[in-house]
Amino acid sequence: PNTIYAKGAVILGMLRDYLGDSLFFESIRTYGWAHAYSTADTHDLQKAFEQISKRDLDWFFQEFVYQRGAPDVSVAWSKTSKGASIQFTQWQDTLVYRYFRMPLLVRASAGNRVKNVYVWMDSVRQSTALADFGFVPEVVTVNPLGDLLIHLSEP
Repeated sequence: PNTIYAKGAVILGMLRDYLGDSLFFESIRTYGWAHAYSTADTHDLQKAFEQISKRDLDWFFQEFVYQRGAPDVSVAWSKTSKGASIQFTQWQDTLVYRYFRMPLLVRASAGNRVKNVYVWMDSVRQSTALADFGFVPEVVTVNPLGDLLIHLSEP
């Protein structure tokens, strides 16, 4: 996203994916009720999400809200007996940006079988995640919906 507004919308969508609809919308309602007819800032929004979800979301807000940029990641994968081993390599300049940690939706297909699973990319230069699809995939796609704040490439 090239504007602050587009980035904000993408980040809220990512938070919705991560928390699920129920916690996301309850957090939004709580935030709205608590700050109706008053001023509020991003910290207030974070507090509402943390209060309702009972999760520490500081990592998310630090990486995607307060830090500039987005992760630049190359992805490679190999077949396993029931899924795939997925290797993530982050390429951003660590003098400017920290490495990102995030859940990623991964879609696998083989013939008429299709399955989605979430895996975590860790906040290190290289990380590997195992995705259990229950079958050996022919095709693996990271971020198949294209809705995450991430720049993906093949190695």
